[in-house]
Amino acid sequence: YYFNFSGGDSLDIPDNYYQKTVITSLGMNDESLLQFDIYKNILYIILVEASVLEKNTEFGTFTYFQKVVNQINDNIVNPKVKEALVHDALVYEMSYNGLKYFRDSTLTLYRETIKNENLKAIFENDYQRWKQLQKGNQAPNFTMLDRDSNTVSLADFKGQNIYISTWATWCTPCKFQRPYLRDIIKQHSGSI
Repeated sequence: YYFNFSGGDSLDIPDNYYQKTVITSLGMNDESLLQFDIYKNILYIILVEASVLEKNTEFGTFTYFQKVVNQINDNIVNPKVKEALVHDALVYEMSYNGLKYFRDSTLTLYRETIKNENLKAIFENDYQRWKQLQKGNQAPNFTMLDRDSNTVSLADFKGQNIYISTWATWCTPCKFQRPYLRDIIKQHSGSI
């Protein structure tokens, strides 16, 4: 089995295996495969790897996003595939970094590339939600359960300092933050 991947007795899959497989077997411009998220994900990974390999590209920056879009424009000729990948790239960037690296040119690039009204609506909805969360804006109200399983809303704490920590029991970095959370609670006892 591994022999087929590596071309020898190594257990390593060659770095270019997926690129070669997709490019030679599936192709990078087959819009009939857009219904499969795995197809778009593999294309995106190939294009991201090509972008990251360029000099001085830091993941999660506008330059990074621009290089990914450049890779899409350079390698994808089918307009529907190009549109789907640019849309997914920007929506992913938003879900990962919010609007931290957004520039007017990011929006211009997106709006010039995307013609599909459904994709535009999805993006605009997400974009407006992230805009609402920008520093300096009033936080939107929400409800949740507190540690005693009581329903509370953000509005219940108007005028008070609050600290919200979201974490998961399976999240190792979250577990490492627990001592710091205890310190914050001690430092601000009675005020949060």
